[in-house]
Amino acid sequence: MSVLKDSVEINEGLVLVLPKNFAQDSDSSDLIQHLNDIKVVRNIISPPFPYTKGDADFWLNHVASLNDFWFIRDSKSLKIVGAVGIHPTTSLEEALEPFLKAEGLKEKERFVLGYWLADEYKGKGVMTKAVQSVLKECRKDHPKGVTILCHFFLSNV
Repeated sequence: MSVLKDSVEINEGLVLVLPKNFAQDSDSSDLIQHLNDIKVVRNIISPPFPYTKGDADFWLNHVASLNDFWFIRDSKSLKIVGAVGIHPTTSLEEALEPFLKAEGLKEKERFVLGYWLADEYKGKGVMTKAVQSVLKECRKDHPKGVTILCHFFLSNV
């Protein structure tokens, strides 16, 4: 059991934490480190590159009040090693609009799943467990169901 408020253990030594429930001074440098790693960035759709302190501070401020975005943290050091979130569809999904409308999927019921993970944690089932936990939380917030879209890269499968 983690000492962090409302955290969810997803793997031995790793927890999901809402940014609004916990933040620390090293968060900016954790993001800068990982989001300047080409092995991480090549599997994310649109992060700024190079990733700067300004980018990190902007993002940390943006996610500070969200209920649908979690950082994956090392449970000992509490350093950020990944993230996973669900957000309303954006312009990236416009290409799917005809299909989504044909299927009768209402815009307010459509979300996009996004995630990234530090390279040293890949291949250990971390993101599978993190996504399962996030989807479980989503079901609590949307008991009638929603459509979740997810972009992926073949290099990340």
